Amino acid sequence: MSVALPQQQQPVPVCIEVLQVVDNCVQQSEHPGFCVALPAACLPLPVTPDLVDVVCTITSATCTFLGAVPVSGGVNATFQVTVTMNIELLNSTIPPPNTICTFTETTSWTQTVLLTQLPPNRQALRQCAVTDFQCGPCAVFLIDSTPSVCCEIDVCLEIQTKTPVKILVEASPCVPIECPLKVPSPLECPTTPYLPPLT
Repeated sequence: MSVALPQQQQPVPVCIEVLQVVDNCVQQSEHPGFCVALPAACLPLPVTPDLVDVVCTITSATCTFLGAVPVSGGVNATFQVTVTMNIELLNSTIPPPNTICTFTETTSWTQTVLLTQLPPNRQALRQCAVTDFQCGPCAVFLIDSTPSVCCEIDVCLEIQTKTPVKILVEASPCVPIECPLKVPSPLECPTTPYLPPLT
């Protein structure tokens, strides 16, 4: 049995609150210099550092807003980027399986960008998301006689500033439409909308 649906009502002025996007930019962020001493499970190395291949795989990457400082032309907004990666050392002198060791590391750094400064009576919601990332190339070095692995880490950031605004729009109250049923139903649904119309 088909359901008789109410007719769409004429548009009326409605005040709604939405988020206005003030800033929407992308930026590449590079770790200033990631190096970490090899864990005990990797030592002693069976070959010299130049014969060790390194495979770095990022497993998670996040970006968090820390704060903003007013400057000429806007605000310097600072975000913290945190990356977790799996690092695998391989002995390049023998065929697979040639894994020397595998370990996990987490590192963080900050990225500062110039964003719009809003008036004091406007709320600024600043957010950041990691849209892509890359780890490598990596290599093993002796740093102060300590075997260490160093990697290049790059991420792509999407940064936004949003602020709540109230706008007046012409709108019609939403009315339900008939949902497709996989099997017939003996229940006849009421045609009067359950939710009250906007006024």
